[in-house]
Amino acid sequence: AHHLLHEAESDSWSPPRSGNLRVGNNDDPPLNADLHIAQSDIRPLIRDQLQLLRGEIEARLDTGVPDRMTRIHLEDAAVRLRRTLGG
Repeated sequence: AHHLLHEAESDSWSPPRSGNLRVGNNDDPPLNADLHIAQSDIRPLIRDQLQLLRGEIEARLDTGVPDRMTRIHLEDAAVRLRRTLGG
C-alpha cells in the first residue's frame, strides 16, 4: 500500500513506456487468502489520502481560481469529498 500511495506520486517514479501498469504476470501464484478490507489498512490509508486531497483542493479554492471550469470541477470535488468523509 505504501508503494501505491507514495511511490506512485514520487518525482523518481515514472510509468513504463509500454503504458502497462500491471504488476506481476499470469504465472504469479494466486493470493493465499481473500482480501478483507475491513481488517486491513486500506480504509485508513485511503481516508488519509482523501483528506489530503480535500485539503489541497480547499486551499487552492481559498486562493482563488480564475478559470471557471477548473473552479467548477474543484468545487464539485470538494463537495463530493466532504460527503464521502462525512464533514
